[in-house]
Amino acid sequence: RYNEVRSYCNHLTSDELHDRIGFLLKNLAEKQQLKFDKEKEKEQKEKTSTALTAVERSKNVEKFFLCGMRECLKTLRAEAVKVIGVIMSSQMELLPESAGLDKMVDEIRNLCLQRRIPIIYALRRKQLNFILNLKPWQGNVSCVTLLNVHMFGDTWQRIIEITRMLNEQYLMSQYDFIPI
Repeated sequence: RYNEVRSYCNHLTSDELHDRIGFLLKNLAEKQQLKFDKEKEKEQKEKTSTALTAVERSKNVEKFFLCGMRECLKTLRAEAVKVIGVIMSSQMELLPESAGLDKMVDEIRNLCLQRRIPIIYALRRKQLNFILNLKPWQGNVSCVTLLNVHMFGDTWQRIIEITRMLNEQYLMSQYDFIPI
């Protein structure tokens, strides 16, 4: 799948990587939604005089991941927040303007390198949206920041192993010969 990655990617993609990431994100999205719903029920039972808005309620709930490049940049810049990893789409459009997408991708890559946070390049934007159950009017997500994957630690470790393998294959594909 050499034609499916953009120049910012440092590894190839594979079906196994896509499946593992899909499994991880789907389960994290379900867990996060359950926590959000429990908080909403708890608030309704208490029937506080000041009802919380959806934004205020979401701040009270422990998050497992964040969606979007701006959220990723904010989180990476905040040194106090522990980021486990970043999953980024491997096929985004070219937007080289001064405040364009390419500049944001470079900034995320640099911040992740400084903090030694792994970046996984996989899936297309529409696939990420489908896995996270986002509606079309909610925008297209190009980047997911992982904050807590302790329940799926084995899956995350396997994703890291697959990424290392695919990185080696990518580096080997840059040469005309295979060293023995």
